[in-house]
Amino acid sequence: MIEISSDIGAWVSIAIVIAMFVLFITEVFPTEVVAIAGVALMLALGLLPYDMALSVFSNTGKRMLPGELLPQTRFTMSYVEDLLRPFNCKTSDIKLLVCYFQKSNDENIIDKMLELLRNCCGGVLPPLTLVPVPHMQTPDSTVEIWGVVQS
Repeated sequence: MIEISSDIGAWVSIAIVIAMFVLFITEVFPTEVVAIAGVALMLALGLLPYDMALSVFSNTGKRMLPGELLPQTRFTMSYVEDLLRPFNCKTSDIKLLVCYFQKSNDENIIDKMLELLRNCCGGVLPPLTLVPVPHMQTPDSTVEIWGVVQS
């Protein structure tokens, strides 16, 4: 790690961010390469503390609607809709859905899941795979949804 005074460090940080911004816009290199190189350079120059750089990988958030399958599914689909919006896509543009969900004692859960997903996708379901599993990654999590969209 190289030691740089705080006054010079501020200007070097600004220069790195501007260079990254230019490289992002011009797409000379893939955005992932630019981002990783920028962080690596700031770490090497001592401008970015290691603990701060690694803190972005921690998840201290609370699970939404813990243990409730249908509300979590509805929330997840609304989040998917938010993710699609910048690409001028809607949930009705989804071409394939894979939905992992925690098994339930409710024998009508498949019908309920299909109805909820149908409503979230604009009334018509894309090709869909429902995968009931004994448990998810955490006790509070009950659903995981993957999809493919063509824009």
